[in-house]
Amino acid sequence: IMNCKKIKNSSAGFSLIETLLYSAILVIFLGFSYTLLNSFVKISNQSRSSIEVSDEANFILSKMNYALNQASRISFPATNTSSTLALEVIDYNNNINRFDVSGNNIFFSKNGVGTTVLNSSTTIISFFSVENNYHNDSRALALKINFTVKKKLAGIQFGELASTTISTTYVLQN
Repeated sequence: IMNCKKIKNSSAGFSLIETLLYSAILVIFLGFSYTLLNSFVKISNQSRSSIEVSDEANFILSKMNYALNQASRISFPATNTSSTLALEVIDYNNNINRFDVSGNNIFFSKNGVGTTVLNSSTTIISFFSVENNYHNDSRALALKINFTVKKKLAGIQFGELASTTISTTYVLQN
């Protein structure tokens, strides 16, 4: 007698429909994850650039503040129509601290020696102006300094700018 074994149809594994369904769910999940990650990177780059712009503006302001606090005399350019705007601050030791804005950069020099660019190579300084007037109708000289610091964003969104505009008034005591 022959031993007949019944051959079972094995149902182990996935059917084609199940595989396609799981693949579609995976594609939707990966698409959502990519969109979320892309948004996170963009926001992170914008936040980092905004912080860097604020840090650079604060650094420039602190340099000016230090020089202005030591000032015994301030010299302005004859006109603001030249390609370079300069602000000279002469301290009590007759050292000349000079701030020059030329192109997209702000330069600092002391006694005409060792000119230093105060902003980074990816930062643009624009709309720099210095106005002199008297503070609250007193005889104390007040300087109103305005400038804008802009930085190009790195990463996915090239060409966008993070920027901050600084407007501050220094009152110089006689």
